[in-house]
Amino acid sequence: MLALAFDMVTSERRAGLVDRLVELIHQSGDHLDTGFPSVPYLLDVLWDNDHADLAWTLLLQDAIPSWLYEVRMGATMIWESWNAVHPDGTVDAVSMNHYAFGCVVDTMMRRIAVIGCVEPGFRVSRVAPDLSGRLDRCAAHVLTPYGRLAVDWRRDEDGRTASVVVDVPTSTTARLELPTDWRLEPDSAELGAGRHELLAIRRRPRER
Repeated sequence: MLALAFDMVTSERRAGLVDRLVELIHQSGDHLDTGFPSVPYLLDVLWDNDHADLAWTLLLQDAIPSWLYEVRMGATMIWESWNAVHPDGTVDAVSMNHYAFGCVVDTMMRRIAVIGCVEPGFRVSRVAPDLSGRLDRCAAHVLTPYGRLAVDWRRDEDGRTASVVVDVPTSTTARLELPTDWRLEPDSAELGAGRHELLAIRRRPRER
């Protein structure tokens, strides 16, 4: 998996290695089976190799080992091990506030929120919310040298429209990008400083 993440394989072998990775995940009941070195890259490797659906499945899995198992067991911090608290309530002698598996937040910021830096210091930023993913709502922010850059989006129940609120810091601009199956109303992709409340509308097939 790390060989895929760091592009250490030839193009001829890549497809076979991706297929093997997907096979191993399915053999594990659609659970991840990785340790500290590999977890930061697993979801990205799947996303970048046309297996975003499987990446979502791992992200939303709530049985051991998974991130949401910890949430289901009442965790408010990321544990050092996937089963720090066993289903029967037994607690292992490990850290209950450990960054390693918490690296998933980086993936969520880049793949779901999505907030990125275009020019140094976030003078120009990019906000590209994943309205076509499996979540109905996402709110995230980063503290830039100019102030708070935030996005808060919510899809309606039928999935046809979504509200998108973007807070752009003073003296900066943000480029708002949507998936190809969505369009903005009003159609404004360059956002200046201030709060912007926009409506996103899912395109009909003939509009795409």
